[in-house]
Amino acid sequence: MQASRTNEILGALARDHLGLIHRDQVIDQRISRSALIRRVGSGLLEQVGASVYRWGGAPVTWDQRALLACWNAGPTALLSHRASTLRWGLDGVTSAPFEVLTDRWARRPSPPARVHEANDIIHADRSSIGPIPVTSPLRTVLDLAGVAARYRVEQAMEDALRRRMFTTQQLGDRFMTYARRGKRGIGTLRPLVSERVGTTIPTGSEFELRAERLAVRAGLPAPHRQFPVQLPMTRVYLDLAWPERRFAIECDGVFDHGTAIQLRWDDDRQNEVQLLGWLILRFTWHKVTRDPDSVIELVRRAWVDRANVAPA
Repeated sequence: MQASRTNEILGALARDHLGLIHRDQVIDQRISRSALIRRVGSGLLEQVGASVYRWGGAPVTWDQRALLACWNAGPTALLSHRASTLRWGLDGVTSAPFEVLTDRWARRPSPPARVHEANDIIHADRSSIGPIPVTSPLRTVLDLAGVAARYRVEQAMEDALRRRMFTTQQLGDRFMTYARRGKRGIGTLRPLVSERVGTTIPTGSEFELRAERLAVRAGLPAPHRQFPVQLPMTRVYLDLAWPERRFAIECDGVFDHGTAIQLRWDDDRQNEVQLLGWLILRFTWHKVTRDPDSVIELVRRAWVDRANVAPA
């Protein structure tokens, strides 16, 4: 490829990404790493990360530094916590350190950003502002509670609700699954969420206990709690599982009707579990507490149907 054409491609990539170029972006363009290194030597590019380059003369902006923090932290990294609160323009945060969120075990060193790891990032938590990958407004507010004072979290939550970035229903349902793992800030979030949803949000363990009691009333033996299922790329945990029949119950959320967010896993992960032969019934808190008889009947029918299934 002619040098002028290579420079043209690199320039277009830089314009689309706030002056930055990631080495992975040029692989399909048949531009070699040595070509990038030569341009670093000539001053056309400046290397600013293990795989990241800045177009020579491109202004260094806050957004560019945010994108750089994400790219340096790994392919799944999202701008998060106070930094994403600031970038969404939510009330309560006027300045912020660079913070990113990655899938657990996927992080890379990302100085000077603070890197948070999580094993519960769902598809709906991922958003973008221009080329910057960022946590959704809802995930941003939930994560903010782990690093900021209550009054700042409340300011951001109220602002996002007022601007209709998410609904109280989505807030209540996502909080149910977010709060399962004992995250920092749950004590701050629970009363704030309960006030806005109009009901007390149960803990994950309380929800699972209620569902387990209904399963026992349906004639099932005691289940395994948080039963691990290994998938090709990750591991998921089923709330209540009977591996001898590859049957499980997932405790999903507060509300009975659908929302715009997915609650436990993304579709691909649930499909992968089902392809392993599992049957998963999903119930909300309202369903378990307000219509227990139908829950018992569904669980009983499922248990009978799974009688001849090979154990996990």
